[in-house]
Amino acid sequence: MANAALCDLCAVEPAVWYCAADSASLCAACDEEFHSTNEIFVRHKRVPVGVVSETSTEASDKPCNTGETRDEILREAYAAKILLEVQVNQLLELEDDSTPEFLHTVIDLYIVDTVDIIQKLDEQVNSSTNEFSEIRMSLHKLRGGSVNIGAAQVEEACLKVREYCINLDAPNVVLCFQDLKAKVEIVRNVFQRLKEAVLREAAQK
Repeated sequence: MANAALCDLCAVEPAVWYCAADSASLCAACDEEFHSTNEIFVRHKRVPVGVVSETSTEASDKPCNTGETRDEILREAYAAKILLEVQVNQLLELEDDSTPEFLHTVIDLYIVDTVDIIQKLDEQVNSSTNEFSEIRMSLHKLRGGSVNIGAAQVEEACLKVREYCINLDAPNVVLCFQDLKAKVEIVRNVFQRLKEAVLREAAQK
């Protein structure tokens, strides 16, 4: 029997639920914590991971995701405080006829950059040498990019890890880094859905 897939958020416990709206497989604890955030997330349809892998009909049933518009996704992200509306609106103001794919480009850059930064942080945090100064440099880069796109929860998580780095508290650096990774993954998930919505809307014009 193949090993069970790990939770997309904590990357520790085996995933037991699949959320179509978030395109994520979650363990029981992360599912309960994430989907109790607000009344919108509570309505997300989840199915057992085994059901998704065995039947394509369940996997394709995405009432909260298929056909959703950019505005709908943003409203949900604002309500959950995943993104700051003021900051996102500033980005949208930069999008016009001469730069119609500006938001698309910003999304792509954030997704690519955070993959690299998180991978580097993972190596630094789990290194036996505890190079706190290097961790802080990586956190600074991640925080800067997150502030630019309005990812407030990621910014707060970066500051928390940074504080433990200053205090040379390795155990809490490792612990809080897991929370930071989860929050980055949530933002990337929202951005991936936004990207798909932007492409759909462009194709319909």
